Amino acid sequence: MELSGFVANTVEPWGAALNAFHPQAAACLVTA
Repeated sequence: MELSGFVANTVEPWGAALNAFHPQAAACLVTA
């Protein structure tokens, strides 16, 4: 498995969950 694929598969669900739970926090992480 490619590292980039692993990172994408790991980060995207967490990002989606965080975005649903706390959009402002997700926005801060994305822009940081």
